Amino acid sequence: MQRWLKEIKLANTVKLEKVCSEACRKETVERWFEHLNVVLTKHKLLNNRPEAIWNVDESGFGDDPGKRSVIIKRDSKYAISSQPGTGKSYTTVIMCTSASGEKLPPYIVYRSMKLWSTWIPKNGYPGARYNATLSGWVEEEVFYDWFVNQFLPAVAHIKRRLIIFFDGHRRTLVLE
Repeated sequence: MQRWLKEIKLANTVKLEKVCSEACRKETVERWFEHLNVVLTKHKLLNNRPEAIWNVDESGFGDDPGKRSVIIKRDSKYAISSQPGTGKSYTTVIMCTSASGEKLPPYIVYRSMKLWSTWIPKNGYPGARYNATLSGWVEEEVFYDWFVNQFLPAVAHIKRRLIIFFDGHRRTLVLE
């Protein structure tokens, strides 16, 4: 081990969900941006309408920190461990921002059969909404609730057309 000390070091891993750690091909990204340009141009959203372009994303947090020691090259900044989720307690936060910088309050989803009133902070983030699912993930009903009760009221003052990006979800949301 002594002879390797200049090249390796002991570090703690950073756990990433398996899907997040898989790389995307350059061609796929370039095609996506070409298509995005076509869509934004077609709907007249490309120039001077940043308030009409929204991105929504979800981040999940488990209660398992997943740290362990590994040996890595000395010049490596991070030790990343790719593995599937643990299935332990899980909380998801939906965040939404516009290209103009407007931010909606967070929408927090707990893993539980029901939402307990004690989980909602009395002096929490103004306008935040809370929900619960068995998985702690954003399921269709939860996304519908967020869309109808948080997103639509927040953008009611903005001239239509709007575009919203929500990565990683292939379902179509049907509003009744």
